[in-house]
Amino acid sequence: MAALPRLGWRENLYRLRCGMQKTYERFLFEEEAGVLSAMALGERSGLSEDVKAMFSDAGLSHILAISGLHVSIVGMAIFRLLRRAGLTIFEAACVSGALVAAYGLMTGMSIPTMRAVGMFLCMLLAEVAGKVYDTLSALSLLAILLLSGAGFSAWAESAAPVQQSADQRKDQGTDQSGERGGLLEKTEGQSFALAMACW
Repeated sequence: MAALPRLGWRENLYRLRCGMQKTYERFLFEEEAGVLSAMALGERSGLSEDVKAMFSDAGLSHILAISGLHVSIVGMAIFRLLRRAGLTIFEAACVSGALVAAYGLMTGMSIPTMRAVGMFLCMLLAEVAGKVYDTLSALSLLAILLLSGAGFSAWAESAAPVQQSADQRKDQGTDQSGERGGLLEKTEGQSFALAMACW
């Protein structure tokens, strides 16, 4: 009997993502599962147009994205627990940073996710270096990297696990491309303005 092929880390992240999404759909109502998938996994396909419109009309569309605050809280909680477990600052930073980066890749590493993960890594770097973490400086650095580092953005997107099959992308490509393009332009414009203000 031939041995089963080993799955790469991208496939394992994708399977974990799908498993979490199926768990939400199994134990929650459809709308609740869609909202939680959008907030925790960056997966907006389960959101109905009514839900999107409701959040948009209330000015809460940003909630349907991965929150940098939540990433920082969870990441620092992991870091503190590892420190309490006896790991050095460097070891705890490496482990917690790797976990948060893996989470970002699992969710597709969108522009907001890259910003959240990058700012958390800056926070860890400040901890390791014994420096004071400055939010505006970190945000400005990430804005500059995202605006000028097209290669970095392309690598992050290529490293993230595939979220849909080729047939699904073909069917939904036009709508999703327009939506992602508009979101990217809006996010990058806001980041650029903030970076210039901080500068």
